[in-house]
Amino acid sequence: DDSSSNGTTEVCNNGLDDDGDGFVDCNDNDCASECEYSEICDNSIDDDEDGYVDCDDQDCFNHQACNTTAAEICDNGLDDDGDGKIDCADSDCYGVAACIVVEICDNGQDDDGDGFADCDDTDCATECDFQEICDNGEDDDGDGYTDCEDQDCLSHQSCNPPLPEICNDGLDNDADGLYDCEDDDCIADPTCLVETEICNDGIDNDLDGFVDCEDVDCFDSPACQTGSENCTNQMDDDGDGLVDCEDDDCFDNIACMIVEPEICDDFMDNDGDGLVDCEDDDCAADPVCTGGEICDNNWDDDADGLTDCEDPECASDPICFTCDPIADTGCTVATEHCYVLMSQGNTSFECAVEGTVAIGDSCTDSTECVAGGTCRRPSGATATVCLQVCTLGSTDECATGSCVQSFNYEFGTCQ
Repeated sequence: DDSSSNGTTEVCNNGLDDDGDGFVDCNDNDCASECEYSEICDNSIDDDEDGYVDCDDQDCFNHQACNTTAAEICDNGLDDDGDGKIDCADSDCYGVAACIVVEICDNGQDDDGDGFADCDDTDCATECDFQEICDNGEDDDGDGYTDCEDQDCLSHQSCNPPLPEICNDGLDNDADGLYDCEDDDCIADPTCLVETEICNDGIDNDLDGFVDCEDVDCFDSPACQTGSENCTNQMDDDGDGLVDCEDDDCFDNIACMIVEPEICDDFMDNDGDGLVDCEDDDCAADPVCTGGEICDNNWDDDADGLTDCEDPECASDPICFTCDPIADTGCTVATEHCYVLMSQGNTSFECAVEGTVAIGDSCTDSTECVAGGTCRRPSGATATVCLQVCTLGSTDECATGSCVQSFNYEFGTCQ
């Protein structure tokens, strides 16, 4: 304990225990900054390199850090256990004979501090001779007044409401024979409440000498379990140094997964919220869930007898737009030409300004090609070039080669 025990600061070079904590000069932790030790006694390092660390080093035998806190002696005027409370003010002294004050019945003083002196204190009932006995229900002195009605009893303890029990002064204030925390009146007083052990703060909260998981109170605490990792409580449950989703044990836990968007027609809970497809609010505006026609799934979604691009609902969908790349018709802008495209297995059409890449030259996009061309990889080749578009089955559209199927549609390319 680095604190002063009697309110006095330790002087580090006078050979005296100035603060009354049992340690003198450089053996007192208060002098750590003024005294130069070869060995520092509480840093887990062999500072003087003699092979002995901290309290194992003879330099530290008398140091405060290496001496177990002493028990409180209740009548020496010192804070022996270093808790800031001296003698009878320390709860360790409750009930000790030195701290139990008995009423002396003939000295004119309130020795036990209950507010009643000498023969007015019920503790003196056997030593004091009253004409009127103040608590027996009889008119002992025959003056017509019984007990507290008799003026002889005006100041007697039996005729005055008891004082409330003070729970930390070592006195039986309410004169019920019970002192401080022994008295039921103190059961809810903060002085007498035993704090619950917190199992992961490194402090002996309930002052039973056991810290955290060493305390039996913590045996069932999650902080003291070495089982599986709880992936959402911000604690290292299995003691491997990894918390929640950092722990490999949580790899498959939904709380640690990257949430995928909900796909509204695959009968799966893609985003892991417990709701599948149209049950999920994420799908509220999806055509699958609104009854609209999906234009590229070969299914009559709105049950009107028309599938995909046959359905008028798909008229404005780019997937359903068509033009004729052979006749180069269907584009509404005079300067644009019809190109046939294929993306991810789907054939589509696009009107665009004519490209400049000649047939047979390398390309990256169909609209780079001159009109009538499309960007494809010829059979057996590794690079894409502009190829002439042709109608499958035709025999006169290709100047060289033949019309080879290149699309999931009626068109191919001359190769």
